[in-house]
Amino acid sequence: MGSLRAEVWKMLFLGAVGVAIFLVVYGIASAPTRIASRLGLRGLKRQRAIAGPGLWPQVEPLVRWLGVRVSGILPEERRNQLDEQITQAGDLLGLTVDEYLALCIVSFIGCTIQASVSRPSRTTGPFRSSRAPSAPSSRTCRSAASRRTA
Repeated sequence: MGSLRAEVWKMLFLGAVGVAIFLVVYGIASAPTRIASRLGLRGLKRQRAIAGPGLWPQVEPLVRWLGVRVSGILPEERRNQLDEQITQAGDLLGLTVDEYLALCIVSFIGCTIQASVSRPSRTTGPFRSSRAPSAPSSRTCRSAASRRTA
């Protein structure tokens, strides 16, 4: 009986996750899009970034495509704030506000996939020790108690 209840909860959870993903994708797909400009200093920086080495030339078409799809999501006031911040930061990679948002989404998806694929070891890791912690010695406890009274 207990395993049947767990299976029902598991199916309900997976169904809720599926509905949530559908609603997010539907919201992005139904938002109105904007026309992107490739002129000016941002366009020049974009061309230089694409011509350079690294992962950006392979990821840029996906970011540009997704940027057009998410272009209608942000309110105009927030878009202007982000545009000012991107300009003050030096127009890195020639990104527009929409492409910046798309890059955030791509990064989130990539990190989520990486975290789900690579599971940390149970005995080692940055916050775990390979040996069990030892209890403090009585000498350590006495010295700490004597420091408190002094």
